[in-house]
Amino acid sequence: HAVYVCTPHPMHASSVRAALEAGKPVLCEKPMTPSAAATRPLIELARERRVFLMEALWTRFLPVYATVNDWLAANAIGEIRGLQSSFCFNPPFDPDSRLFDPAQAGGSLLDLGIYNLAMTQWALQAALGACPEPDSISATGLLGPTGVDHRVAASLQFPGGIVSQFQCGLDGAADNSLRIFGERGVITVPER
Repeated sequence: HAVYVCTPHPMHASSVRAALEAGKPVLCEKPMTPSAAATRPLIELARERRVFLMEALWTRFLPVYATVNDWLAANAIGEIRGLQSSFCFNPPFDPDSRLFDPAQAGGSLLDLGIYNLAMTQWALQAALGACPEPDSISATGLLGPTGVDHRVAASLQFPGGIVSQFQCGLDGAADNSLRIFGERGVITVPER
């Protein structure tokens, strides 16, 4: 029996905890929680109870990524040199919407940027066997009237000089693509 519960980001932890304590496997829509500190105890509880726990991230399961994974594993473009991605859209501003309400953990980074970061980690893991921790992170953003980030641009520097750059935003358009640059070629995953 599957049960679907739709809750704002800050309420995910209590719903996930209740399911894990009941011995129920959990697939939780991103973000698992608004912070790593709130997520760690859930991971520990899932391990302790030996119950499945996973953050749902639909992009990881699109069929195109199986093909890209094969290309990266086969070193088709050579060693990765960099990545660029964007994920932006422009919904009507509503301060009560989960997208713009700080009490509901709104903002472009938690709602959209998580995809950019997850795909960076995925691509590096596919190409290198594991995603290293970044050596440095540089980010800038634009806060909206409710105090949440409407736009974030970031650059992550990884060992070996690999750089991942991304932009996410709730205030404009972008090509919403992923590009992986290698020593001998480029892989582009366009929107949709």
